[in-house]
Amino acid sequence: MRFFSYLFSVAALISFNCSASNIEYTAIEKGNGVYDFSYTVNNNLNITLDEITIFFDYTKYTNLIIIEAPMGWDAIVAQPDLAIPADGFVDILAMEHALNPNEVLSGLIVRAQFLGVGSPVGQHYEFIDQKTFQSIASGPALLVPEPSMATLTLLGLLWLVGRKTFFSQIKNLRRWY
Repeated sequence: MRFFSYLFSVAALISFNCSASNIEYTAIEKGNGVYDFSYTVNNNLNITLDEITIFFDYTKYTNLIIIEAPMGWDAIVAQPDLAIPADGFVDILAMEHALNPNEVLSGLIVRAQFLGVGSPVGQHYEFIDQKTFQSIASGPALLVPEPSMATLTLLGLLWLVGRKTFFSQIKNLRRWY
């Protein structure tokens, strides 16, 4: 039984995604290349964040629309422009409460037309200092991954073996009563 507990622990650790990114998103396809992107901002920095900008590559995205902004934050959008060329962006600004260290902000949903092939990628973020307009941190926004098929299969097999062992132990307990 100890062996199966060990295997289950290893499988659970493998399934977690460790990421240095401060912004993750999920993409829900609405049809015809239109996606709703739902963002989660994890402030793992030692400073308070009060402005966040997410850039959309002008060669991959068009028709940006803010569907929802976090409560207490103001949001603006600038469309990608092939003529200049310039990336589009969504900028959110804290109006009431900034994002303190170790806090999580969710509730930003952006709809966009993805012009590429496959899964939508190519988003980049910057955390901006409102007073100096300098970039504090930046990086790629990461698509929240789904567990791999091997991990899910291993967890399912471990569950079946553990269940069989558990029920056989219960059967043995009934013999004593």
